[in-house]
Amino acid sequence: VSRQNVKSLYVNGDTLYAAGQDKKLYVIDLPTFSLVRKTSNIHPMMFDVIGEKDGVLYTVSHPACEISGWDKSGAKVCSIPYRLRLSGSSCIFGDDIYISSRNINGVDRIALPDECIGT
Repeated sequence: VSRQNVKSLYVNGDTLYAAGQDKKLYVIDLPTFSLVRKTSNIHPMMFDVIGEKDGVLYTVSHPACEISGWDKSGAKVCSIPYRLRLSGSSCIFGDDIYISSRNINGVDRIALPDECIGT
């Protein structure tokens, strides 16, 4: 997929999302293992795919302090400001993002903004 390392993988149904360290998001059809779409410059630095909610795919770049939502065509639909540090982990459960980072003591919860849900 990527010529550089793949930072994270996320599977939803028959679709695999891969976040490359080349700052590209790869969308792969699992039954055929064919590339559906490749989107460049998702974030200015490495990022993770953290999940999908109501048709919006979420990515987080800890080094760039960015959490973003993307529609099925690859267009950015929302951005959630949040202060992060170099590395961490994130996931979506319900209408919340659970996130850890070097500057967070434990785990924090961020409510998904209304403009991101059901876009």
